[in-house]
Amino acid sequence: MTTVAGWGPLPELVREMSGERTLRRVLEAAGIPVGVLDAPQQRIPIARMVQLFEGATRAVGEETFGLRVGRGTQLADYGDWAGYCAGARTLADGLERVCKAIWVHEAGSRMWIAPEEDHVVWRYSTELRADLRGRAFSDHLLKPMLDFPRAFLGPDWEPDWIELDYALPRSTSLHDELASCAFCFERPAVGVPVRRADLAARTRLPDILPRPVTSLDLKKYRPRRKDGPLEHMVEIIDLCLLDGTTELENVAQLLDLGPRTLQRQLSRHGTQYRTLLEEARRRRAKALLLETSRPIKAIAADLGYQEAQNFTRAFGAWYGTSPKAFRAAYRRAFD
Repeated sequence: MTTVAGWGPLPELVREMSGERTLRRVLEAAGIPVGVLDAPQQRIPIARMVQLFEGATRAVGEETFGLRVGRGTQLADYGDWAGYCAGARTLADGLERVCKAIWVHEAGSRMWIAPEEDHVVWRYSTELRADLRGRAFSDHLLKPMLDFPRAFLGPDWEPDWIELDYALPRSTSLHDELASCAFCFERPAVGVPVRRADLAARTRLPDILPRPVTSLDLKKYRPRRKDGPLEHMVEIIDLCLLDGTTELENVAQLLDLGPRTLQRQLSRHGTQYRTLLEEARRRRAKALLLETSRPIKAIAADLGYQEAQNFTRAFGAWYGTSPKAFRAAYRRAFD
């Protein structure tokens, strides 16, 4: 299964090149409901996505259609997965996040880092049989897989070669526009190598989403189990913290409860709102300090503190040190 948003500008390009009817026809031929056009976070089988790319390529009559889709795809189109990965401090950390967190975007595929002498190669492959993998689908991955290292190495960075999992096409003119390096065809996976010496590069990319994304934010993409009332309340508090909203009334409203009813329910579970709020703040503060480069004043505001010193005081009570010292100690341990 893969997230619909990963198709980037495919619908717009099909409309522009061949019209709305063609778009609906290729969706239908791939077995994809038209309704997903309005549901970018919906998941569909990867095989269906591959069929869609191949069908769209035939419909518009341009064999390089996948490359055009990729050129119009932004890292932000991959949502929280991209936001979390782009928040890494170094390229090495970013590539590790990309591979470990791919489940946020899709299941049934694999991303991994393969060591090769002076390089590591970032590779992607689906579980589909080789004869079911489509060129257009592979092509649309190239630009995003180049853009991510460029977020750390600069917009002019190019790899020493690029690997593609299909046979040499009749024309490679658009490939050559994408990168001036060698293209290696008929490989088992799509791959982009990075020199080992470049892995320590620091991010140059501003936040690609309106808010920073941490590992806590990715938990919502895990398969859901049946939570009890208390777990549901904790989830709603975490949701409110995304907007820096910490008032009990806001949480109660999202739970369709009155404030007093919410307090009574928490009391029956042996806790109170302030306790759950402080625990949610503590978890999120730690994640934001360790997993992003967000300024401490901004983190304080994210957590609903009107004054940064109030956050520093609370953090000291939680961890026995200041936010600045906590972050510095973590970075020294890994630098």
